[in-house]
Amino acid sequence: MSVEDWPLLRWRMREYVHGRWGTEIVKKNARLAEDIVAAVGELGPSTAGQIEAHLAGERARRKGPWWDRSDTKWVAEALWSSGVLTTAHRMGFARHYDLTERVLPPHVLAREVDDAEALRELTLRAATALGVGTEADIRDYFRLRPAEVRPALAALVDAGELEPVEVAGWAAPAYLRAGQIVPRAERGTALLCPFDPLIFFRPRVERLWGFEYRIEIYTPAAKRKYGYYVWPFLLDGRLVGRVDLKADRAAGVLNVVGAFAEPGAEPARTAPALAGELRTMASWLGLGSVNVADHGDLAASLRAYISRRGLNETRRRYVPTGEPLQPMESRMSLYSHVFARVYDPFLALGERSGMRELRRETLAAARGRVLEVGAGTGLNVQLYPGTVTGITLAEPDSPMAARLRRRVSQSAHPVEVVQAPAEQLPFADGSFDTVVSTLVLCTVADMAASLREIARVLAPGGQLLFVEHVRAGHDRLLRWQERLHEPWRRFACGCHCNRDTAVALRDNGFDIEQVQEHRWRRMPRIVQPLLAGAASPLPA
Repeated sequence: MSVEDWPLLRWRMREYVHGRWGTEIVKKNARLAEDIVAAVGELGPSTAGQIEAHLAGERARRKGPWWDRSDTKWVAEALWSSGVLTTAHRMGFARHYDLTERVLPPHVLAREVDDAEALRELTLRAATALGVGTEADIRDYFRLRPAEVRPALAALVDAGELEPVEVAGWAAPAYLRAGQIVPRAERGTALLCPFDPLIFFRPRVERLWGFEYRIEIYTPAAKRKYGYYVWPFLLDGRLVGRVDLKADRAAGVLNVVGAFAEPGAEPARTAPALAGELRTMASWLGLGSVNVADHGDLAASLRAYISRRGLNETRRRYVPTGEPLQPMESRMSLYSHVFARVYDPFLALGERSGMRELRRETLAAARGRVLEVGAGTGLNVQLYPGTVTGITLAEPDSPMAARLRRRVSQSAHPVEVVQAPAEQLPFADGSFDTVVSTLVLCTVADMAASLREIARVLAPGGQLLFVEHVRAGHDRLLRWQERLHEPWRRFACGCHCNRDTAVALRDNGFDIEQVQEHRWRRMPRIVQPLLAGAASPLPA
């Protein structure tokens, strides 16, 4: 869910006025709640420990079991659950609480949504995300109760937004978003975290794939069937295996403790695809190699493939070369400070006239670990879908980066800001599933070098999503682009209005998988031609 959806959960926040757990502790500490809010107001984004130290209340004590929380932590969590506080950012697992009104935009806070309307919207979104689902499936998606979902389902069916359907082999009736095209084939690979929405509701997983899955973290070691922390493996729409993984950071190794194939899965096909995903995960974790133990019926095939392809050896890491990169403002005039300040107002009309929606449509295909190059002031931050697990924003210009850091707190995803140009990305090979470029390739100093770097940091099967203003296809407009190119470049801090981005992508080893032409309305004519789409690096 995005920040814009916060009002849809006001009803739940009211239910959690005393928190989800430890309610008696919260009820007994009404004065502490007031003190915490005052402390956060004074301190800014703070952890529970920092708040506690500021209040000079309970003495810091050694934590034992997971739920051995101080009263300050219990009350802070209750304030967070009820919407009084929210999460400004995280460091590891530690929330940094802040006043909600300082984090969320005013228009989001001002929006009031009727409870029934909110539940209908959540129900519709759940049904849309699932494709087809029973009442229980839809209810579990947002952890709703039967009394909340059933009236919403009935209202959505009456309105023609959902269709009741029967699925062969399913005992319960199901629902389908009206207008959906079925069937739809899915292609691609993914290692699924045990808490991934695709597999979290175990009854649905068993109905769809016959895949029995349980988290065995809390099962005694001797009684575990597959392992401590097991990741199901998705290949072209089927769950074909699972692996028990453990990272040895000291040795720089991703250990596959066990590897198991599902009945009917072909090891000769599963092992190569799984090896690629394991290599991607190891690279993302900063681990140099993958080691496969003997446990499991897929282990031998997987280990043989990894050894044969040299995937168990350390991959090339990013090493800065050449001259140290200077902040953008040292290579440009002080005008870059002015440009950063006027950037959002200058684009405002174009954003409201279709560009924001075009960004949203393009970013809907983003998944997994995302790198956005030339992130600017962060106009995309709130538009990333739930399929994204983390976002890294690379921006070389210091004034832009400063504004970007102020905006990232509005993201529903973990976000990191890095000051780096597209030509020299400080990340290991295969670090990202998706790279995003919006209005960036026009400005980079070296497009070929930028595209090579993007291809390098993309994991196997990854894609580049782009929205770029491009060279006009109309002769008259092209002549004006050529005439005004230099003054526009000076005004827009290096932007080239006449670059042929499609040709550059193909010339630099990208396969353009989909592309659409658009018009950037309410903006200067020379930058109105737009190209939006997705591209993937061709195999070396």
